[in-house]
Amino acid sequence: MNFLNTKNVDVKKLETQLAEKVNKQDVYLKSKGININDFDEPTRQTFLEAQGIDVNYVLGEGNVKTENTDFIEKVSVGFNSLDISNQFTIVGKISTLNGTLNEASTTDRATNYIDVTGAEFIFRYVLDGSSTGKYTAYHTSFYDESYTFISGWYPSTTYEIETFEGKYGLKYPVPTNAKYARMSMPLTNVIGESGNDYSYLVVTQVYKHLLKDDYNTLEIQRIDNELNGINVKSHLQNKKIACFGDSIFGNFRDGTGIPDVIANNTGATVYNFGFGGTTMALRDGVNPQDIYWDEFSMCRIADYIASGNFTPMDNALANMTSPLSYFASAIAELKTINWNEINIITIEHGTNDFTQGIKAKDELNKTDKHNYYGAYHYAIETLLTAHPHLIVVILTPTWRFWRDGETYIDGADTYVVSEQKLTDLVSVAKETAKDYHLPVMDNYYELNMNKITRNIYLQDGVHPNTEGRLRIGNRISHTIEAII
Repeated sequence: MNFLNTKNVDVKKLETQLAEKVNKQDVYLKSKGININDFDEPTRQTFLEAQGIDVNYVLGEGNVKTENTDFIEKVSVGFNSLDISNQFTIVGKISTLNGTLNEASTTDRATNYIDVTGAEFIFRYVLDGSSTGKYTAYHTSFYDESYTFISGWYPSTTYEIETFEGKYGLKYPVPTNAKYARMSMPLTNVIGESGNDYSYLVVTQVYKHLLKDDYNTLEIQRIDNELNGINVKSHLQNKKIACFGDSIFGNFRDGTGIPDVIANNTGATVYNFGFGGTTMALRDGVNPQDIYWDEFSMCRIADYIASGNFTPMDNALANMTSPLSYFASAIAELKTINWNEINIITIEHGTNDFTQGIKAKDELNKTDKHNYYGAYHYAIETLLTAHPHLIVVILTPTWRFWRDGETYIDGADTYVVSEQKLTDLVSVAKETAKDYHLPVMDNYYELNMNKITRNIYLQDGVHPNTEGRLRIGNRISHTIEAII
């Protein structure tokens, strides 16, 4: 441990100052029975130096800080976000030239001064954040602690699409000297109005101080597990796991996704093969784009894994009008996998099958890949016939809800699409696992997600937030730990 040298101390001067306050002999005697840190720093330095002790190596109060050691570092462990979407209530437009409010612009709405102390950026997304399209970015201005204008930004559509918590949008970087921000946008884009809803989050990075080289952001959950008495099996460290699913897995590729949690918990190599917006079964073909999205369905991906030919996915991607940005890289990674080296795969599909109106089970044609039952059975048959060594873990669809803005409308227990409920697909997933004697994890009934706890685990009606992804990832980790 290498502490930086403390500044030189004038002992004689300190002795004079101390003599006016307390008898030095009393200080010395007191030090024999009381922790040295009960004294202020000048007092400690005076009697320690008088006894020939090098004060540079005394762990005094406040001595051990990141900036004066070479063994502690400040590590980012995540983000906190504050939703300010409901604060666009003031009539007018914010100028990005001087930060003033133009009250004559009655078709716009602005915020008041919002405290952005310590914030990394303001994130703006449109609707549910699933679109990679560029929507016009409106006026944002920053101010110092005295409300003096610092800078403004109005990029229109000249910006790069970025992601935060699985959503696509725009990051407004916050200047380091900014204390406040004000924003404005057209009234039509305010949540609940007639246009596309714009949502804004003030995002602050969260840090921990950790020992250098011993820790990193992906190990933090493992450390928490150990502190909480969770036994992580070391024999999983050399295993390889492939996770398949929809946006619940695929949209989170910033180190906080469910596959990242599994990797962190188990030490295994974990691949994220989730594709947002995809289904287990084939679609009905009403939308001309369905034929391209079908190539990303799980029942088709099973074919490509068995054959080793992923060209149909490449061809489909070239014709899709709204693929997500990571599709190409995920396909490229699929092509590199030696499936004989993969030990475990997890399959999570169902919520998109439900919203697409795909039948849970067609009793008259159970083998038809246009129903969830037929497609799921086909995918399992195909995968295990080609690679019988694989351990397949089935994950049921996750509980979800529907809302209007921030108003809760209905939960998946009662919400009906095409005369069926999401629970019908949950039952089929469990039935499929039973038919093939496969482990199944109930993400619908056993995650503690419900209408009361929904905001703890879900960032919108369907996608888990950081806490939700951590919960799902932990449960998958424990399930795998129990079966390997």
